[in-house]
Amino acid sequence: MALFPITTWTIIAEATLNGDESGLKSLNAICLKYKEPIDKIIKLKGIPTERIEDVRQDFLIEMMKGSFFKKASRVRGKFRTFLLKALQDFLVDDIRKATAQKRGGGLEHVEIEDNMASLSTQTMEFDVVWAETLFDNALLTIREETCKRRGEKAWVLLEGFLTSSDKSPDYEELAEELGIGVGGAKAEVSRMRQKFRAELRVEVSKTVDAPHEIDEELRYLKETMMHLWGMRNG
Repeated sequence: MALFPITTWTIIAEATLNGDESGLKSLNAICLKYKEPIDKIIKLKGIPTERIEDVRQDFLIEMMKGSFFKKASRVRGKFRTFLLKALQDFLVDDIRKATAQKRGGGLEHVEIEDNMASLSTQTMEFDVVWAETLFDNALLTIREETCKRRGEKAWVLLEGFLTSSDKSPDYEELAEELGIGVGGAKAEVSRMRQKFRAELRVEVSKTVDAPHEIDEELRYLKETMMHLWGMRNG
């Protein structure tokens, strides 16, 4: 088993260099995996809801061009930050083209309202949804494993120990459902939390270029999620 998993950078490198149907499928899988943060930025640019999917697909096609990956020097940062910048640049061009067509196809200058304040807001919005996406991806893996091993009802109870919920999780109820003692239920929750942390590391590791970057990215994403939960509960 590899010490470090295949990263999103690796998939993009192979896809854009080969440019074949297999590469297109790989990139499409990436876009679907990170669909929510991508769509969030597209929406923030003021693009109508009915056009979001088409714009995302156009972005995918742009990613297939070799020039896209040539810009993605690995020393320039994490995939999260690169994807956001690439998407913002693509959307600026898309908006300019759409505006030019509406005005008769002329190549006139179009003002794009992207000052530093709005870009900072977009970055925060993107990072929050990005953190949620990685969290949800890790949670989905745990859910599938737990449902297969313990059943759907047990997962519903166990999930309460991982996520914030209106109802406080109950160890006695969990123990009864699992057919074990309260001590065993607590041990089960502890194992699940450890497994979730491990799965979250795996999700993060796919978006960075080296193992030493994982902890830094995890800290940032946890702070982002805490900020999100603080706003929701504030």
